[in-house]
Amino acid sequence: REVAETVAADLAKVGVRVTVQPLAFPVYLEKYRRRTLAPLYLRGLGPFYTGEDELRSLRKGDFFNVTGWEHPGFEELYATLTRTSGERERLRLLHRLQTIVHEEAPWLFLHWGEEFYGVSQRLSWRPRRDARIHLFDAGGVAR
Repeated sequence: REVAETVAADLAKVGVRVTVQPLAFPVYLEKYRRRTLAPLYLRGLGPFYTGEDELRSLRKGDFFNVTGWEHPGFEELYATLTRTSGERERLRLLHRLQTIVHEEAPWLFLHWGEEFYGVSQRLSWRPRRDARIHLFDAGGVAR
């Protein structure tokens, strides 16, 4: 809610009036599925940690692309990316795709959340790059 109110205040400074209407998650999810959300809404997208996965949600017809944004050049480059295995070429394609997204701005870019974890010398465990917490590979440390 605080993030939405901050964005609304910033938009008001440039003459865009926004009313913040928090939704319970089940209500949000139903509106999301039906594509009946307001023209402007706040959504957090969990970390994918790969450029390909993060950009996937902007593809035409993707479930997560509720923006309705379509860009033929983006679609073509993304299709090329999915067929490319060379690391250097993939990185080049990802940079081109990110440039298109930055220039077109199909959504407002806000922030990237940080992950925080507690630690204990009694636990042998390391956080994953994708922020998922899998405890099946955690273990106790013998004293």
